[in-house]
Amino acid sequence: MPPKNDAQNLEARLNKLLAKKETYFNKIQLLYDLSKDLKNPIILEKFKIQLNTLDETLELFKQTIENINDVNVDINPDYRLNYQPLEMIDTLYCHIKEAAKILDNHQVSQNRQTADEPAIARLKKVRSTRI
Repeated sequence: MPPKNDAQNLEARLNKLLAKKETYFNKIQLLYDLSKDLKNPIILEKFKIQLNTLDETLELFKQTIENINDVNVDINPDYRLNYQPLEMIDTLYCHIKEAAKILDNHQVSQNRQTADEPAIARLKKVRSTRI
């Protein structure tokens, strides 16, 4: 067991890391929640904005989990390492990425339709003048 002052410092560091972990988890959870209602234009806009930091937030979350385990081992060498939060966050992350991919494919499809509309209109005009 570390000396009292060191133990207090480790506890303070652990509390700070736990707060960070919670913040990063909440950011990813929010994005996951938003991804379930992308037909709503307001939610869609929030989703697109928050998506910009998803990968960075995930990396910070992973590093924080690693640091939490390190501090817990420093406090108690018999501490059993815990990586279970990574499994949970991975599920959310994969769902978010899939929603983003579907959204991107949908937008590309819509852009193609919009780009093709003038050509289709011209084609219809040509056909109608032949008749």
